[in-house]
Amino acid sequence: MRYFEILEDSLLVRRVDPHGDLELADLVRHPKFYFFDPGVLNGLLGNFGVSGDRSGNLFEHLFVSQLWASTAAFDRDLRLGTLRTRGGLEVDFVVTLGGDTWLIEVKSTSSPQGGDIRPLKRAALRLPSSIRCMLAHAGSTERVIDGVPALPWQKALAEMGL
Repeated sequence: MRYFEILEDSLLVRRVDPHGDLELADLVRHPKFYFFDPGVLNGLLGNFGVSGDRSGNLFEHLFVSQLWASTAAFDRDLRLGTLRTRGGLEVDFVVTLGGDTWLIEVKSTSSPQGGDIRPLKRAALRLPSSIRCMLAHAGSTERVIDGVPALPWQKALAEMGL
């Protein structure tokens, strides 16, 4: 853990902890880390190509970087967390801005499908109804999949007031 603290202190990575307000007994308490720039990770890996196995991680990184930048630019208080349970439920981000909370799943696909919202639907069953669900994707079309808005990532940020 000390290694990650050194990376944080040197501003190379940012930590995203599990969201502490969620009342889930089986919540996994391990943080996720994001480099300040995905180029650092690419340099460490010696791989600057975007392959299918890396595109999701890179797109998630783009989204969280823009989320941090937008909240700073608009001088908004951001509470960012993750949601992962021992039972295998995982949602990329739990975002709280002001009094609103969103569960956000980020997908690098341009055409999200029903399976992409499955984690959001499972999480919504276990959490208060005041928490909104949203899928942010790399495409350009807005859709609603089984009651969950699937928005281009820029519109997802706009939906949150950013």
